[in-house]
Amino acid sequence: MLCMACSRFLTIPSALKFLLSFLAMCFVSGVALGQMVGPPPPTHIVTLDLTIANSPTVVVGTITLFVDPTMSGALSREVVIRVQDTLNGPHIRDLRVWLQAPSDVMAGWKKNADRLLIAKPAGSNAICSVIDLSAENLAVMTADLKLLRRPDEVLAAARAEIHRVQPPAAGKRFSIPMPVAKIAGTPLAAQVAKRSALLIDVPSDSRLENWGRSETLSSDPSTRILGIQALGIFASDRDVPLLKRLLEDPGWQDSYSGFNERNKVLHTRTNYVRREAFTALKSMKVSVPEPVSFLPPNHDDQVEYVEALSTDLVYPNISDLYRYPHLQSIRFANGSANLLVLNRLETLKAVSLDNTGTPDIQLQFLSQLPALEYLGLDDTPITDTGLLELANLKSLKTVDVGSHVTDEGIQKLRRMRPDLLVRRDLYAFLEPFHPRRVDQPLQVFTENIISSEDPTGTRSYALVIPKEYADKLDETLKKELLPRGYNHQYFGFEAPRSIGGAVYTEFKPEWLAGVLADPGDRILVISKRVY
Repeated sequence: MLCMACSRFLTIPSALKFLLSFLAMCFVSGVALGQMVGPPPPTHIVTLDLTIANSPTVVVGTITLFVDPTMSGALSREVVIRVQDTLNGPHIRDLRVWLQAPSDVMAGWKKNADRLLIAKPAGSNAICSVIDLSAENLAVMTADLKLLRRPDEVLAAARAEIHRVQPPAAGKRFSIPMPVAKIAGTPLAAQVAKRSALLIDVPSDSRLENWGRSETLSSDPSTRILGIQALGIFASDRDVPLLKRLLEDPGWQDSYSGFNERNKVLHTRTNYVRREAFTALKSMKVSVPEPVSFLPPNHDDQVEYVEALSTDLVYPNISDLYRYPHLQSIRFANGSANLLVLNRLETLKAVSLDNTGTPDIQLQFLSQLPALEYLGLDDTPITDTGLLELANLKSLKTVDVGSHVTDEGIQKLRRMRPDLLVRRDLYAFLEPFHPRRVDQPLQVFTENIISSEDPTGTRSYALVIPKEYADKLDETLKKELLPRGYNHQYFGFEAPRSIGGAVYTEFKPEWLAGVLADPGDRILVISKRVY
């Protein structure tokens, strides 16, 4: 059924879940589903309906002659078809057409006198779509997602499409999702590899409009967007009320981005359904106010995470933090943090002081943070004295402590706050390797963060392992991490869900900004989930 064709479908988030590689059943650039041949499988598969709708000439016949015998190795060849049945267009006993398929396939069609369904688009040299009706593994898809396996079914569907009362919009097609399960056990299944869904190209007719209306009622925002895009093709007045209601759609999508931000992560929310509905109405010349589809509009209101890797490098005046009314997480490193400046940041949920020189006395200033849930004190001089200051932080749920805190201090805090999770460094077993810790901006480890998942609850840092210990590192990691439930992966070790994070063992010094390492040194990147 048709022409292998096509371009990738929508550009909205999640349209990637539908990929189609269907029909190679294809004519034109392809061949029927039983014997799909031609160029590499396309992203989309064109349905029988669309192929027939776009072809003024449709016949059934056999190849009797290759017009130019010298082109035996060409992918596209002009052939003469002895017509047995004309489904559409004037009847011509011997029809000259261009077909596209591997030369051995076309030679087989001629030698075996295979019955071919030929759909010829307008134009004397247009490549025709072809389906081998004689193929044992025939498989052709229709616009209503029916899989046809017998020649009589294919011919009946082709005739029905030719005689449809309402022809499709000239030249217009649309791509709709189809579960891979629909083609399980057919030659089409091999084309989609491990994809979970396909996109099939269908004609733009009343069936598509009805499909679009039903999709706008879906609970999935991405599906609603597909429905809106389908309705936009028709510009029907009866669709206007439905599209207007979608201007108030509740389908917001969270996005976290550090792109072009030196030391921040921004949290924004976008409503793509509203945007698509507005675009559709605008194309229909319907005047409506542009809906709110992006929040918050102000940059400072978007900031939820800030890192101060040294006070003179990033924050000569750390009181600038007060500009961010929704700041939830801050990370200090490579210096001493003055926690007094944090006591008015009432939205803060997480403070990381790992690898700073923060003394015990500073922790008293955290008492004014009513939302604080996580505190990172790994690799700091904090002792039992400072640790016990945390008992009064009622909102605190988790604290990571360093080597200066004793087991006795931890037990005492647990008695005072049995609900508080106190954790030691999970990777303290690496201390005999004399690692040098290197804290880097979050973006270094997340490639400029553009994600629908919140990256600010993760802390990452690098450890430089001197070359004299490098040969023992991998075996030690396996010995320590595998019994704890870590999963050995190609990149290193993935922590169990209860812990979160990972250990990346294949980092190279040049991937990190300003990291000095001698030849033979190993770089580990530790990523841990803190909340």
